[in-house]
Parts: sequence; C-alpha cells; structure tokens
Amino acid sequence: MAWLLIPVRVALSVTAVVYLVTQVIVLDINTSLFGQSAADTFSLKAWLANGVLALAAFQLYSALWLYGRVPWRRPARLGLAHRVSGYAAIVLSLPVAYHCLLAYGFRNFDRRTVVHSIAGCFFYGAFAAKVIVVRSRRLPGWALPVAGGKMVTLVVVLWYSAALWYFNNFDSPGLSPSMTSARTTYPGYPATTGGPAGTPAIAVGGAVPVSYRNISIMPANITVKAGATIKWTNFDATLHNVAITSGPAKFSSPAFNKGGTYKVTFTKPGLYRYLCTFHPGIMTGTITVVR
Repeated sequence: MAWLLIPVRVALSVTAVVYLVTQVIVLDINTSLFGQSAADTFSLKAWLANGVLALAAFQLYSALWLYGRVPWRRPARLGLAHRVSGYAAIVLSLPVAYHCLLAYGFRNFDRRTVVHSIAGCFFYGAFAAKVIVVRSRRLPGWALPVAGGKMVTLVVVLWYSAALWYFNNFDSPGLSPSMTSARTTYPGYPATTGGPAGTPAIAVGGAVPVSYRNISIMPANITVKAGATIKWTNFDATLHNVAITSGPAKFSSPAFNKGGTYKVTFTKPGLYRYLCTFHPGIMTGTITVVR
C-alpha cells in the first residue's frame, strides 16, 4: 500500500500545481497558437485533440495485444510502438494545453467547462503517475492497466467536452446545452435591431450600444453606417469578449467581466460576423456596415 501511494501522491501533486497555475496566471484570450488566435484556434485544437484520441486508441489496442488479449501473433516491435505512441500523444497535447492554460484557465461557468477543466488539470498528473507505475517493480500487476485506463478515460473525456463540442455545433450532449435549448433558455437570443432589415441602429451617447446579458447578445444583428462606433457592455457575472471571425477585418478583444465595456469604430463597409469565444455556441452576432 505504501508503494501504491507514491503514484497517487504524484498525480495529485501535479494536478494541484496545474490548478494553482490557472489561478495565478494572467489570462489572454488572444494568445496565439501556431499563428491563430481567439475563435480561429477552435478548429486547430479540435484536430490536435483528434490526433491525441487516435493515439490513445492505439495505446489501448496495443496494450491489450501486449497482454495477450488479442488473438494474433504479437509483432516484434509492438512494445516500442506502444511507448512511442504514448509519448507522441503527450507531445501532441502540449500545444492544446498551452493555449487552454493561457487563454482560458480553469473554467467553471457550466457543466462542460467544469468537467473539461478538472480532466485537463488531472491529465498530466495521471501521466506522471503512469510513468512511475511503468518503471516500478514493486507494484501489483493490476496497477499498470488501471493507470493506463485512467489516461485513456481522461483523453476521451477531454475530447468529448472540447473537440466533439466544436464539431457538433458547440454541443457536447449531456454536458452543454444545444443551440435550440440555449435559445429557449435565453429568449432574447437572437435579438434584432428592432427595425426593418437594413435600418441603421441608433447611436446612444456617440456609440451604438450592444448588451451581453443572460449569456446572449442584444441586439445580435445590427446595421450601422461606416465610421460608427459600437460599444459592447457586459451585464453577466462571467467573462465575455468580442471576436470578429469574418468580414473586411478580423480581430479579437480582451476578455471583460461584468460592468466592462469594449468599443470599436467600423470604417470599412461589409458584413462582420462575431462571437464570444467563451460562449461561442449561443453568443454570435453580425454587424452590417453600410456607406
């Protein structure tokens, strides 16, 4: 039992360190990942997560083969392939972890983000524990399959709560509300300008006001004249931001909390699509800039 406590303590210690880092680091939603930032990183991270999942699946299959659970002759270098694929999965996960840590930190505003954050903190602790178990000769035989099973489980949980969420229209069934249910919960989404299509929005105090309220954008779709300034105000007790994903220009604002604001003057005509990268499934909007 004393030897079994060593990998357990290591796992918990590494997990605690990762969590503490999320609490002290200064978050920057515009952190770049291979030249991409804000909403542009979603696809990149999702595909990297797919690679980690595929390597984890090979880890599981090759482990069963090594333990004689697969009814075929074992290749000579299967053990080497198993080890290489394990380290490759860790290396592939590092860019994703780097961006999540610096851009988002530990998130807890819904079930999906809580599950994803906890699994993310524990992932590298579980890896450190598995390395200890692999190299130890004093642990019972079942310790290694248990450690490996936890790693595979964590990979699946992380993929389900992030990559699947992205590929499935920002919905992880059972963990996050679907677009339909979210719009039912927040009937103000999507709001309109309140006038006929194409009617320019009215500026208040020199800027067109847009509210972030009840995890929705009000109004979500507006039309302004070139040179107009739009001012977003956060009324929610959670972080939001403004990330322009398409249009004549693409940029992303810093995150701003309740009571915070963000202003932009639009000079180039065109259709701008934007979202909040913290809540991309239910907070999307458009800005039509006319001459």
